[in-house]
Amino acid sequence: MIAVRLLLIVPMLLALALLHGLPFLPQRSRLFGVDVPPEIRYGPEGSRLIRGYRWGLLPFTIAAIVACATFRPLLIGGAVAVASFAAMGLLYKFHSRAKRFALPPPSIREASLSVDTGGQPRRLLWFVPPFVFLAAVALYLHANWNRIPETFPVHLNGNGQPDNWSHRSILGVFGPLTLAASIIFYLMMLYIAMDLGSRRAARRSVMLAGLAAPSYFIAVLFALVGLLPFFTPPIWIFLTLFLGFFSVFALLMAHILAQPSDGPPEVTPDRCWHGSFYYNPDDPALFVEARVGGFGYTANLARPLSWLLAALTLLFPLGLFLLARGLLG
Repeated sequence: MIAVRLLLIVPMLLALALLHGLPFLPQRSRLFGVDVPPEIRYGPEGSRLIRGYRWGLLPFTIAAIVACATFRPLLIGGAVAVASFAAMGLLYKFHSRAKRFALPPPSIREASLSVDTGGQPRRLLWFVPPFVFLAAVALYLHANWNRIPETFPVHLNGNGQPDNWSHRSILGVFGPLTLAASIIFYLMMLYIAMDLGSRRAARRSVMLAGLAAPSYFIAVLFALVGLLPFFTPPIWIFLTLFLGFFSVFALLMAHILAQPSDGPPEVTPDRCWHGSFYYNPDDPALFVEARVGGFGYTANLARPLSWLLAALTLLFPLGLFLLARGLLG
């Protein structure tokens, strides 16, 4: 039970810590998404703005920590959600205040999009190991088909006990692996779209890490589920996997974001930003570097293709749910 409680609250505590670091994302040289001189960013004015943000967020953080001590999932989730909304409001508030220190915008440059794929095939190799791992587990299940019980568990409850069952069939045995392969394939296709739809100076390591790294976690997690016909892993294995991935992923993204960009900074006019949304009909890029309230890249909503991708992103969870019902029963 202690392991289950840790599984519940540790990610929430890490999320609260991330909220306090949002002013520095996506680049530490910026202040609340605004390009400012170093003497402002690291001087008294910048420190005052950051303190204001953190003091404003502190009551919501304390309330969320108190909620975590109750170990009640709905209460914890609600408190963290409220803290997240408060953080977004504070970000936009101090983003407006930081604008008075903004550097003059550089002249707009024409930048070619990534029509030349360059090293994209080499980067796509990072998605191959998860597929290979899932295929290896599928071959193992096929080779040991006769050892699979007629009925076996496919889901565990919070105490590590089976609470959902399936039968020895093609869909029942290979369903979890098929579901995992579908998710990883979607992440790979999304990476290709982002890679081709961004400027050549884009920080592709951010895109690659943000989409390829979860593929490894998904492959291992669903492989464990696929092997449930043979053994039931203790709950601490899932706990270690989850916390290990979350911690390593956070450190990896922090390290990548701290690195200087390979090319010149991307120029996106302030007038085209509406909160976290970017709308610029004159910009040919499909994805641009995020400014406020996030990191990585965001879509240019002036491009019809971005709306298509957004629709697919919304429909994808529904498709996964229907696929899971068909495969897992």
